[in-house]
Amino acid sequence: MQRHKLPVILNASAGRYSGNSRDIALLFSQYGYDVEIHVVPAGKIQPTAENLSSRFPRIVVGGGDGSVGAAAAALVGTQTELAILPIGTLNHFARDLGIPRALPDAVRVAVSGSVAQVDTAEVNGKIFVNNSSLGVYPRWVRNRRVQREVLGRGRWRTLFRALLAVFRRFPSIRVLIQTPNRVFDLKTAFLFVGNNEYQTGPSLGRRARLDSEILQLQVGRSSGRFALLKNFMRALTGTLRGSADFDFLLAKELWIFTARKRVHVALDGEVVYLKQPLHYCVRPRSLRVLRDIA
Repeated sequence: MQRHKLPVILNASAGRYSGNSRDIALLFSQYGYDVEIHVVPAGKIQPTAENLSSRFPRIVVGGGDGSVGAAAAALVGTQTELAILPIGTLNHFARDLGIPRALPDAVRVAVSGSVAQVDTAEVNGKIFVNNSSLGVYPRWVRNRRVQREVLGRGRWRTLFRALLAVFRRFPSIRVLIQTPNRVFDLKTAFLFVGNNEYQTGPSLGRRARLDSEILQLQVGRSSGRFALLKNFMRALTGTLRGSADFDFLLAKELWIFTARKRVHVALDGEVVYLKQPLHYCVRPRSLRVLRDIA
């Protein structure tokens, strides 16, 4: 059997298998692939993918949505294909592509799945594959990171302590939102921009398509603490689309203005600090990904 070479980037802090490269190598070996494994911290995923894309037509990334988003930022607009091993805490993009959670099945898709071209979205030049948010969510992510990386607390303890810290302050933000057809001004604790449209009903929180060339704006209307907590948990589980506390709008691009010159923005669970106005737009079918044939 002819052997093929394939690079695999693993997030060093991903939950499952990130520290067990040998198991992953054995799974790929069964399909005739010798893998070049790179275990890197989250901040090194994008430059590593950029480097490897000049040498390989396909790159495999193992991690959660943040890891996938970082790799996607490196590969958008290129012919290099992205295969995903969903071994992170949140794996919504892989789920919406139909990639199995079981590692042997994910490896099968990585080597023999079908290639699809899907949309990405961007804000001020920063790429995301799931959603971007302002308000309470980026504040929670930042607080959780401090508690985990600086104070050395465990995952679940960090999650709940960060929740308490955020809701004690009850954060909100005033924004002016402009789309090609509408302008409105409001104060909100939650603002999400999704890459493609999220569903309701039995498929709540999922996307039926990743190539419809549309953004979905979700803006929270409720300001009470209980509603804030409820909608925050919906945000974590990707089920905001079913909430009566949110207004929804579809657009190909939009602008968000705030009173501050810079604002913290979450992109696929990673927080960046951007100048306003925030300009969101779709990058139609700009990413080549592997998905399950079945």
